[in-house]
Amino acid sequence: MLPDAVLDAAVSIGDFCSINLNATISHNLTVSSFWHAAINAEIAGGFVLGEGSFVAASSVALSNIKIGKWTIIGTGAVVTKDVSDYAVVYGNPARIIK
Repeated sequence: MLPDAVLDAAVSIGDFCSINLNATISHNLTVSSFWHAAINAEIAGGFVLGEGSFVAASSVALSNIKIGKWTIIGTGAVVTKDVSDYAVVYGNPARIIK
């Protein structure tokens, strides 16, 4: 966890995860192993993030969403619904591009 990163209560984070500068991780979050949140990433409460996933800079994930394993959330994306395993999502609202 790097400087100015914020973790709220009831956050469960697996092994080998990194939370970058100014990333905000809200309450009731479950994160698997090998996960990364880039600079200014914001993840709302009630969120489940699969193993090996990457949340890029300045992206936002809303409450009560499940992100599959080894998924990439693109820069500036706004995730409003569940994302399947091995997907690449981008945009506002985020959509699967690969």
